[in-house]
Amino acid sequence: RIQGSAGDPLFSARLYQCARRLRQKPMDTVIITARDGMRLVGHWWQHPDAERVVIAMHGWRSSWDHDFGMAAEFFHKQGCSVLFAEQRGQNASEGEYIGFGVLERYDCLAWVHWVTEKTEGNLPVYLAGISMGATTVMLTAGLDLPDQVKGIVADCGFTSIYDISRHVIKNNLHLGYGIGSKTVDNLCRKWLQVGAKECSTADALTKTTVPVLMVHGEVDTFVPVSMAYENYAACAGPKELLVVPKADHGMSYFLNRKGYEDALIRFWQKYDH
Repeated sequence: RIQGSAGDPLFSARLYQCARRLRQKPMDTVIITARDGMRLVGHWWQHPDAERVVIAMHGWRSSWDHDFGMAAEFFHKQGCSVLFAEQRGQNASEGEYIGFGVLERYDCLAWVHWVTEKTEGNLPVYLAGISMGATTVMLTAGLDLPDQVKGIVADCGFTSIYDISRHVIKNNLHLGYGIGSKTVDNLCRKWLQVGAKECSTADALTKTTVPVLMVHGEVDTFVPVSMAYENYAACAGPKELLVVPKADHGMSYFLNRKGYEDALIRFWQKYDH
């Protein structure tokens, strides 16, 4: 389930219905190998007359059908072939640890290479992520991306492991962060080979010229909207920000579907070519 949003029964019911419908669509299961040898699974929903490809990265302890079920049919109607990735350490993909985007950015890049080969480089590619998936695609922006990647869509992404762990411990768990800070940093260095502050979306976004569309709920209780403003300020390339009033974590599409879809259509029309 999406953190911070489970209190809305209508939203939860809609997520379940859309996820079930998405799982029933005709798709090919795709398996690739990550750079560290992990087996990664994806689901390829090919459009017969595709105008672009969306690589969809789901969030922490979630799933591809859950996080993208609501928007999937809109993607398809707009001429998108979609690669729904299963993030490492979750669902059917291998991986001992969830990397909070630090490891997953390289997996996302591997999916980019798979998609560009699959489409023979003839279609524009967009990276899209929700929550940790949004952080994943923003961190991927700091890597060497092929020219086919035309844009990134990041919905309610956090800025770094340090920032999100500090926020959750202080504001959601109501605990001090002094001891927690050291523990989180030690775990990151052990499992991810980086410190909690050493890999941030702000750093990655200063290195990219790929256009970025950021979306965030104004009252997000899990990833504060201030992180969206921080990411927006850091982004060196073309950028847009849609903040949805009254939306909690991951609820922006549910509460402002038309505004969200209009923003996506404008974004694609602007950068497809």
